[in-house]
Order: sequence, then structure tokens, then C-alpha cells
Amino acid sequence: MSQLAFLGENNFAGQGNSLRSDVGAASGAGRHNSPGEDNVGDLNQRIEAMHKRDVLVAWAFVVGLWCAMIFVAIATWDLAPSGGVRILLLSGGAMVLFLNTAAILAMLRHYREDRDFMYGLDIRFSDQARGRKG
Repeated sequence: MSQLAFLGENNFAGQGNSLRSDVGAASGAGRHNSPGEDNVGDLNQRIEAMHKRDVLVAWAFVVGLWCAMIFVAIATWDLAPSGGVRILLLSGGAMVLFLNTAAILAMLRHYREDRDFMYGLDIRFSDQARGRKG
């Protein structure tokens, strides 16, 4: 389902058209030289900052997972009763590492593809919430 079809079906409290224009502006669609161009640049910078932070956290999780699994393998090596059990435990741990790493890489690829849409929505709603408080 395309993003615009999604936005057209869900008006997000009756503000579907303004949300569509904000997200379109974030992706650079229909960009013109106007006084609002600074807002688009600021939105792009905010989206980029959020994306970079999420990528950094995801990679930190991957590195932490690998370190934890290696530590557990070393710390429990002598607890395994035989070589066959060690091979079974190592292959199970390797499968967990492989599948989790692949899942996070797929998630990062998806974030990169839909970055403007996802983070544009997040920024818009956080700005609205901040506006209601202040």
C-alpha cells in the first residue's frame, strides 16, 4: 500500500492533507523557493538526526549482542558435558546471532527507504504534543 493511499484512508484526526504536504515537504517533493524553505531544511535536518541516532542504537545493540553471546559461550564452555553438546550450543548461538543481525539489517534498510515518511510523522506528532504542553 502506498504511503499516500495510507494517508488518504487515515486522516489522523482530520488532518490528512496537511500531513501529506508536511511529509511531502520532508522528502523534497514539490519543493519551491519560498519563505517556508527554511522549515523544510530544518525538518530534513531533524529527520537525518533521528535516523542517524536510530542507526547508531541499532548497531550498538548488534555489537552488544555479539559481545554478550561470545562472553556467555566462553564463560559456560566448561559446563557443557561433551563436545557434541558444545557444538550444538555453539551452532544455536550462531543461529541466534545470524538471525538477529539479519533482522536488524533489514530493519535499517526499511528505515532508510521510508525515512522521510516515518520520521516526518514522528516529528509532526511530537511537535503537536509539545505545542499542547507549552
